[in-house]
Amino acid sequence: MQEGGWIVSQPDTSPVRLECPMDSQLPELLRGLGYNLQSGGIGERLMPFAETLKEHGRTNTITRQQVGVGIVGLWQLDLRCVFAANAETRTCAGIC
Repeated sequence: MQEGGWIVSQPDTSPVRLECPMDSQLPELLRGLGYNLQSGGIGERLMPFAETLKEHGRTNTITRQQVGVGIVGLWQLDLRCVFAANAETRTCAGIC
């Protein structure tokens, strides 16, 4: 996701589960858009990171990609909606 998060729930299921880095602005952004976002606590996720090393006494640098454990916030959205026969009336648990 562009704002720093991952959808981790199965397709076509509700609630939709999200994971975000602890410093991500995604939860506030979604709340600002009117979504009913519920916190699910914190968890761990394997995340990529780059490490740049400089050889001692030389100008060479080496950049290597690694994977490590990162702490993420767990969130969920309930997107289930019940639509009445009339398309203009609907009730939602969450946002639709």
